[in-house]
Amino acid sequence: MSESKFTVKIRGIYSTFLTKLLSNYFGITKATDIIKSRMDLPFHEVDPDITITNARELQKIHVSGKKEAIEEFIKVIREEFPDTIICSSQSGENAIYKGIVVKNNYDKRFSIVNFGNFKAILENELVRPGKEILARIETPDFGRKKAIATTNVTIPGLYAVLLFRNRNKISQQIRNQQVRKNLYRLGSRLQMKEWGILWRTSAEEILEEDENILIEEVDRLQEKANYILKRYNEIPNFGLVFEGKNIISVEFPSHCKPLMDEIRRSVASIATVNNHHYYKSLSREFNFLVDFSEKLVYKNPDYFDPVNNELNAFFRTFFPTKNQLVHIHHVKVDSRTFYLTPGNLISIEDDLIKIKRKIIAKKRANYNGLNILKEVGDYAILTCQFDKWYMRTEYFSSKNELKGEYWNINTPIELYFDPHRIRYCDLEIDLIRRSSGEIEIIDQEKLELVYEHNYISQVLRDKAIKVVNELKEKLMTGSQIF
Repeated sequence: MSESKFTVKIRGIYSTFLTKLLSNYFGITKATDIIKSRMDLPFHEVDPDITITNARELQKIHVSGKKEAIEEFIKVIREEFPDTIICSSQSGENAIYKGIVVKNNYDKRFSIVNFGNFKAILENELVRPGKEILARIETPDFGRKKAIATTNVTIPGLYAVLLFRNRNKISQQIRNQQVRKNLYRLGSRLQMKEWGILWRTSAEEILEEDENILIEEVDRLQEKANYILKRYNEIPNFGLVFEGKNIISVEFPSHCKPLMDEIRRSVASIATVNNHHYYKSLSREFNFLVDFSEKLVYKNPDYFDPVNNELNAFFRTFFPTKNQLVHIHHVKVDSRTFYLTPGNLISIEDDLIKIKRKIIAKKRANYNGLNILKEVGDYAILTCQFDKWYMRTEYFSSKNELKGEYWNINTPIELYFDPHRIRYCDLEIDLIRRSSGEIEIIDQEKLELVYEHNYISQVLRDKAIKVVNELKEKLMTGSQIF
């Protein structure tokens, strides 16, 4: 093994870039054959200290594993990419908790469970409020985003999985009927109170070698099961029963991706087109086109500029056209996403985007920061540009009178398709300009709070403050902004 203190297993669309970056700090273990063919590194096959995978939102990765290794990863990524946004899970992944059901949603068929330090959603289960339950975290929480829990509590092993309050089962991949009968018999002999056994596919080969290996593993899993039930009965109301994996979410905003491309481009055995990581995050359907283009460029380096020009032109054909609906994904640094009222495209010119949005005038509701009443017939014009760290929303009355401007400070936008949507990370601090011309910076305390919670680095915090102050100066002097 290398001198690295920790090992990392990497999967997903950022694998090559992350392997190249992290190989200077971590031992790379259980790499794919593709990665092994691309890089001359001392690869390992030991169990990883941390595992990196794509998040559901492809702009993010999840990093799970040992706490100390995650802390080392954060140190590295903040050093190399200070503009990343990092959010830690309070619940952990696959952790087991005792909780109390606090309420039900009958329309959407879920329950809310209080686990002490956080609450989680129990999907597709309606459990009586006040009932104590044992549950496993399926999807971790990030920030103020609720975790998803399940009463399907499992204890996995190499050859068997214990299932809480369930019957014995056998993997569908085991088709030999005699083997299935033998495993059913063995499961019946080992049957435990409150737990069933699922025999994994790997149990078939081991059964033929020595069934005692299977018995020994079930005995080890039973020790965990007994500990879990003992802890469950000891905890008076709610709390952690069995620790899972620590996990964090890391967002790479748009301006990080060119540097990610450069690091990937330093791998000599492959080609990397411009906007590689942006294109890859658009959707999995575009991956084939990017891969094909890079194979072409690798074999014919002189094609680099023409291929990049063609790719850029191709992706621009997916841009929205006038009057098409554009959605707005307002991503908070604590990992929540707010879906603002969509609007119709006015224009895209020189990467300057204008969108007209209808305002939903709720009873006695004011515009945030401006403290001006929303009224029937109001509308908004949103203006943003790909490389800008801000966007402007102008609010108008039904008579086309300007009611005020709200300047949101955020990471530069990215445009996505199917459906058309713009996406950015809100940096909390903002600026308003009233119809009277008065200019005010607002919500700096929110920026300081997310910095104190380590969602953002000091570099990104200082960047947001610099942007808002420069913006205020330009507005006061009438300088060109867009």
